[in-house]
Amino acid sequence: MTQEPVGNALLRRITVRDVVGKAFMKDLPAHLSKAPGKKLGLMRILGVASRAKPGATDKGEYVRFIGRFKATNLLTGEVFQGSQCILPHFVGEMIHAAMTSGGPGLSGLEAQSESQFAFDIGAHFDETAITRYVYDVASLIPPAASDALTLLEQSLNVPQLALKAA
Repeated sequence: MTQEPVGNALLRRITVRDVVGKAFMKDLPAHLSKAPGKKLGLMRILGVASRAKPGATDKGEYVRFIGRFKATNLLTGEVFQGSQCILPHFVGEMIHAAMTSGGPGLSGLEAQSESQFAFDIGAHFDETAITRYVYDVASLIPPAASDALTLLEQSLNVPQLALKAA
């Protein structure tokens, strides 16, 4: 179903809703309920964030990233670029924590260090969720050798678990 990219459209801000389309997102629970348990790829996002600004609306909290971003609609192949990006909240919080030198406890501060990221964002049906779907996010960049969690994991003398491919 994926087509060749049709060009780089400029968006004021990149969000899943803006890349995939408001109408499609409104009908997303209906699309996903036809294939329970199946994940649907929605968007690939590549970004270099130089600043992060936490905020809130009546729909909840978010982190707005400022920098350079490129997103691909995984359903149509359309490509978008923008200077602002808002990701699903749990992903935005993780990137914001990495950008803020004091860690995740400083969510009210604007982050200043640069962060690069690349994710595939999809969704699957979940009848217990308010939206009736849940986002699936997979990082496309392996953790750096100097990443604190990678170093911690390497310091443990616990063998890696081999996972079977689904």
